[in-house]
Amino acid sequence: MPIASQVPANGVFEGVPWAEVAPILASALVRELASDVVLAQPGGSSRQVWFVLSGRLAIHIDSLDAGPVDWIETGGCAGELAALELGPRTDWIVTQGPCTVIELTRGDLLALLEGCHRFARNLLMEVARRARVANAESVRRQRNATVDGLTGLYNRRWLEEFLPRLVSRAQRAGQPLSLAMFDIDHFKRLNDTRGHVVGDHVLAEVARVARRRFRPGESVVRYGGEEFTVVLPDTDLEGAWRAADRLRQALASTGIALPDGSHIPPVTVSGGVAERRAGESGTDLLDRADQALYRAKAAGRDQVLRDPE
Repeated sequence: MPIASQVPANGVFEGVPWAEVAPILASALVRELASDVVLAQPGGSSRQVWFVLSGRLAIHIDSLDAGPVDWIETGGCAGELAALELGPRTDWIVTQGPCTVIELTRGDLLALLEGCHRFARNLLMEVARRARVANAESVRRQRNATVDGLTGLYNRRWLEEFLPRLVSRAQRAGQPLSLAMFDIDHFKRLNDTRGHVVGDHVLAEVARVARRRFRPGESVVRYGGEEFTVVLPDTDLEGAWRAADRLRQALASTGIALPDGSHIPPVTVSGGVAERRAGESGTDLLDRADQALYRAKAAGRDQVLRDPE
């Protein structure tokens, strides 16, 4: 079948005068492919480019098991950026179902770009679309890496990454920075007696109350297990203690409704707060807040202690 009759009228070839691309495409390799054929993989050759005549290709980043992050539909192009840069490939390109593609070389692609302005414009728009998809995927991956799936709070990785930046900012501005740490009293007993489903519900409810009790810009973090951290920029020790104790009182005065309609008694929390000292690192600040937390637990729980106190 002549290749002219197979080239789709949409995508990168939309509105392209056939006479301008015929000398290059007429001798191109047309490949009829089965499903799950790997056309490219990370580190592989970067000299091939594929135009989809029918079917579609899947783009995978982390692994083939992670699922596609994008698809190249009929009329689309795959592999062009690696070919133009002659850099190593960073993703997998795999057929999803039977697929027909034109396989061109880097030289063919350059000839198309130089010889047909409409083709170059269409390809630029396709690249821009995929860049938007890649940016959205990057944001999603970053969020998944730094947000706790159960509570929706930032996780410990986020704290370890951003606390040093917040410390540097506070130091440059000469502003206070405080941390509050708290954990749920007797949480293991709750898990053992009521089960992990109820325990998870309690964690999510504590996180919900904490988000509502702290101001915008004060970041609540699930530090691990039943332990939470709150970062309080522009807040001194006394202000941090008052904020943390308000949370303690709110939790202690409110029962928790379970999904089945039953209720459990309020939970109590123990907490510790510390304010950054001149020249102190985020790790040192975190350690002092943690020590204050454990003093509160040793002193009988259901209280918030300042460091030093």
